[in-house]
Amino acid sequence: MTRSEWGQSCFKNVFSRYRFYLIASVLISLVITGAALKWKGSLLIGIAGIFWLATLAILLLLLLEWKGIQRMTQTLPESLGPVRQLNTLWLGEDTVYFWYRRQGYVIPIQEIMSCSVASVTESPYASGSARNGMMILGLKDRNLGVNVSDRKNAIQTAQFLKTKNPWLTLTDIEEKKVSLTEIHDEK
Repeated sequence: MTRSEWGQSCFKNVFSRYRFYLIASVLISLVITGAALKWKGSLLIGIAGIFWLATLAILLLLLLEWKGIQRMTQTLPESLGPVRQLNTLWLGEDTVYFWYRRQGYVIPIQEIMSCSVASVTESPYASGSARNGMMILGLKDRNLGVNVSDRKNAIQTAQFLKTKNPWLTLTDIEEKKVSLTEIHDEK
């Protein structure tokens, strides 16, 4: 994956998060504006103005995300090598690339101290459908909560990270049905 492909992928991911709010806001704004023009109500014009401001705010957030992704992309090497995307996590051979809320992270796998996997519903870090998985990566100075496409992907990712960093501590894998020994022996 090249750094420009990574940037495009990040922005698609960000846009997919905002598109419902953007489309809903534009449609509501158009309907209320049409009603305001037809009936000339000052209250309707005020409400339409609020929704147009909300639309503008969403567009501004998208612009900030795009600018942040552009800035982050410039600091990456031209080629990231083979990378597997798991929602907001891009898993390289020895590096994890992560984009969240206008912030990009490039984390060497050796710097990840611990990794836990939980359903999104059980995690304080994010919200989403119950089939989604959540990985919490423990770094030396902080924790990062990462959405992955589903729990099975989250578990496979945790197992991959364990093979790259045997000192990594894994918890909550498959509701603790899989022991660290079994994960280590799988490779």
